[in-house]
Amino acid sequence: APVRRQLGDPAFWVMTSGTTGGPKAVEHRHSNVGICAQYYEQVLSCTHMDRLFATSRFHFAYAIGNMFAALRIGASNILLERWATAPSVAETVERFKPTVMLSVPAVYHRLLDAGLAPTPAFRALRHYVSAGERLPPQIWSAWEAAGGHPILDGLGCSELVYMVIGNTPQRRRPGSSGLAMPGVELRIVDEAGTILAEPGKTGRLEVRMPSVCAGYRTAVDKPSDPPHQPEERFRPDGWFATGDEYLQDPDGFYHHRGRTGDMLRVSGIWISPAEIEDVLAGIRSISETAAVLGESEIGLAEIVLYIVPAPGADGSAAVAAARERLSRALPPYKRPRRFEIAHDLPRTATGKVQRNKLREQLRRDRS
Repeated sequence: APVRRQLGDPAFWVMTSGTTGGPKAVEHRHSNVGICAQYYEQVLSCTHMDRLFATSRFHFAYAIGNMFAALRIGASNILLERWATAPSVAETVERFKPTVMLSVPAVYHRLLDAGLAPTPAFRALRHYVSAGERLPPQIWSAWEAAGGHPILDGLGCSELVYMVIGNTPQRRRPGSSGLAMPGVELRIVDEAGTILAEPGKTGRLEVRMPSVCAGYRTAVDKPSDPPHQPEERFRPDGWFATGDEYLQDPDGFYHHRGRTGDMLRVSGIWISPAEIEDVLAGIRSISETAAVLGESEIGLAEIVLYIVPAPGADGSAAVAAARERLSRALPPYKRPRRFEIAHDLPRTATGKVQRNKLREQLRRDRS
């Protein structure tokens, strides 16, 4: 017989790699499901007549939230059986004629390169939404120029499920994540937790909204154990620290400035630097490595691997050895796109690699 559930009961889990790279489940309550349609109804004006198409799979909270919204509204939900490539997305758009498409910057970039944005099938959509990582302004502008529709960039995460910050059809700014979404409170704080109210100051983003998760679960937890709520993420007054660095401009738009930690996020998927670096352990021509997040020429996030060759080893040979090992050990999305040879790695007094200095070096090299 059906069991009546309370709003505070567990409803679903979303798996995430988390800030440490270890797998854990984000537990959400039944109350979180009930508010799933707010963004779609209040921002995108979706109704039961719409056909929603999220190109991501259900391991991504982005796609799960879209599924809940479609069911809540009574809209059609188009699922992509294969990985999102330009041909597979184009075929789906041609065949099922979605009215709203939700994807990630890398997919929009592929569609642009394939010349699909100005085609009649893509111009027929009402809205395009992007999340998972920052949408480069170049892609935003090129897409709107080619197809006549803006891409509405925004921010969400597994712990919150739904859109937290977003550009809207009425108010949008290329390069920004947008504005606070309905029902969302935002604040930017410094390392001590002091609120940074002055526009233009970068700090840590904290969010308070109804869909904050109940906490985390790991493989060793018992079903009867309560979810974990690490104090560095969950505040006693309901605020949640996303781990993102943001600033707010004078007009109220929020701009992503990177991650508080060193995790790598590419196409909306978190990757631990250790996953990459550990694969290369034992290669004789390599002394040490460090993986950081950089940007491609078009502005998309890409993994950059710094390699310190072993004494007497040739740098080119070290890079070749790393490429060969990574190609066998990791899936394509976890492999570095760029390799940089370094004499040594910057370290703190306690011996920790200063990845922030490597990222700063990449930014200087681009300027």
